[in-house]
Amino acid sequence: MTGCRIAIGRTALNRLRRFSAAEEGVATIDWVLICCGATAAGAVALNMGKDTFTQYSSNMRSEVQGSYFQAPWADQLAIPQPELWGEQAAIMPNAERPDTETPWGGNETLTVVANGGPLDPPPTEGGCDPETTPDCTGDGGTPTEEPTGGGDAGGDTGGDTGGGTPPEPPPLFPVRADMPMLNAGFEEAQLMNGLWTIGIPQWTASYVGEGLVGDFNPGWWSIDESTVTGQNVGVIYHDGGTNSTALSQTLDAVYYAGATYEFSVDIGDGSYSYSGDQPYVLNIYAGSTVIGTTSGSTGDINRLETVTVTATVSDPALNGAPIRFEIVNPPGPGGDLIVDNIRGTVTTLEEAIVPTVVNGDFASNTGTGWHLNSGTGQIVIYEQSLGFNAWDRPAGGVASQVVTVTPGADYVLTADVFEFGSGVASHALQATVLSATGATLAQTTVTVEDGQLLPLELPFVSTTEQVTLQFTNPWSSWTAATDLKLDNVAVSLP
Repeated sequence: MTGCRIAIGRTALNRLRRFSAAEEGVATIDWVLICCGATAAGAVALNMGKDTFTQYSSNMRSEVQGSYFQAPWADQLAIPQPELWGEQAAIMPNAERPDTETPWGGNETLTVVANGGPLDPPPTEGGCDPETTPDCTGDGGTPTEEPTGGGDAGGDTGGDTGGGTPPEPPPLFPVRADMPMLNAGFEEAQLMNGLWTIGIPQWTASYVGEGLVGDFNPGWWSIDESTVTGQNVGVIYHDGGTNSTALSQTLDAVYYAGATYEFSVDIGDGSYSYSGDQPYVLNIYAGSTVIGTTSGSTGDINRLETVTVTATVSDPALNGAPIRFEIVNPPGPGGDLIVDNIRGTVTTLEEAIVPTVVNGDFASNTGTGWHLNSGTGQIVIYEQSLGFNAWDRPAGGVASQVVTVTPGADYVLTADVFEFGSGVASHALQATVLSATGATLAQTTVTVEDGQLLPLELPFVSTTEQVTLQFTNPWSSWTAATDLKLDNVAVSLP
């Protein structure tokens, strides 16, 4: 049998050798038989491993699709306690390599990042950990700490919640607003020079005895016209003795005990016989109660001067009462009392914006925040200050910046102005505050002599939410080796 198996084996081997050497071997029946055999062997192997592959595939799908899965690096994650989970962002493992030269090898340290930063450790009761701090009381600190606020924790400062001293309320500053008035300049009537009317639109006249009120367009022969606003004035007249005449207007504004009410009027007399030294009384009412009054006489000045009256009564019982302003020509010599340009304001305490002047100290030696126009001069920022007429150029140039303010609040513009250089000269700096509409709110000029430094201080009240701070160099006595310098520009609340 052994010889038979050897013979059969040699026969098969010889056939394979001949088969592999045949040109048309691919097409022979022997190739077909070999392919069939390989296919059958594969089918048998697949059938034997079917259960194992199916189970493995199912397990992988469950791991990937499920809420949790296991991985070798998962054991190193520092998962927070459930009570600290809250609304956390996705927890992402960040692998930190010990160095950039070592290839990844499974020894990297893993940290947990949540909400954009490392997860905070769990807080300990009372601000310390009783397990690691022997003196920890568990009630907010060690026994040596004293409570800083009132409440049940002790202390003599009052309160019922503890937790230290409550924050101070923000500071309040006076904020002024106009109280609109109707026909405050008496311009509704259209009059030629020297003409007048009886009665004044939008105003109420009241009399004791005989008198009249009216609009009047005075000529140059009647009054100093430079003191008149517009064309017309108001005239309050009576014949003298016990007679009196009053002119008043009730505003839309109402009284509030925490506010300050103020009225100003240009008041005076004319240069004609029945308008001499005229007495007057100015009254502010809340309803029917006088809350401010002043009185005087014009002095036979033939012009108008501004007089102001301020309310001095603070009474919550009057809250909501309408504000009324009254001008009285009281009993006395009689004649024409002339008035013009009446305006009222109310001032309340409110939070106000503290303006920020960008790069006001020029510490960066740049023009950041400023609009610079050299004009006929030359503006250069050096030595941490702004220089006009640099490089021996003539006077000129404008430096400006827009800042945000609270309308009606009182502000002060401050700066340092000085001469700089080896030359000898005097320089003028003009500071102007402009409203958002371009109106001049305040202006001043500072002149510095050779080697001199002067402070600039310019109070202003804005009528708009933004103002322009403007600095110009209108004049210099000499500019060779000498510059006008500006520094430390700021705006503050008084």
